[in-house]
Amino acid sequence: MLATVLRLLLGLVFLVYGGAKLPDLHGFVLDVANYQIAPFNMKPWDQVLAYLVVAAELVIGVALVFNRALRAALFGFLALTLSFVVAICSVWVREIDIDCGCGGDLVTFNGYPSHLLFLSLMLTATAYLLVDQFFPSPQQKPN
Repeated sequence: MLATVLRLLLGLVFLVYGGAKLPDLHGFVLDVANYQIAPFNMKPWDQVLAYLVVAAELVIGVALVFNRALRAALFGFLALTLSFVVAICSVWVREIDIDCGCGGDLVTFNGYPSHLLFLSLMLTATAYLLVDQFFPSPQQKPN
C-alpha cells in the first residue's frame, strides 16, 4: 500500500514538473544555462539538456504512474534527482542566486535549503521503493 502511494506521488511529481516546463521551454533552457555548469551553459548544450530533462521527467512519470518498467523508472528517477541535488548544491556553494526552473511557473522554492529538503524527501521515497523492489517482504500464507 505504502509503495503504491509513494510510486504514484513520485510519478505525479515528475509529470507535473515536466508538464509545467512545456509552455515555456525556452525559459527552461535559460534556467539551465543560469546554473553555469559547463558545457551546459552554452548553446546548443543548454537546449539539449533542457529538452532531455523534460522528456525524461515525463517518460519516468508515466512509467511510475502506470507501473511500467518500474525498476528502470526508479533508477532514472534516482539519477535525475541526484543530478538536481548536485546542481542545486553547485549554485549554492558558488553563491549564484537563481530560480531553479524545476517547476516552470507553477512552483518556486523559497531558497536552496527548502529545495534540498524536497529533493531529499523524494530520494528517501525512491530508496524505499528500490528496496521494496529488490528485497520484497515475504508473502504471508493464507490460514
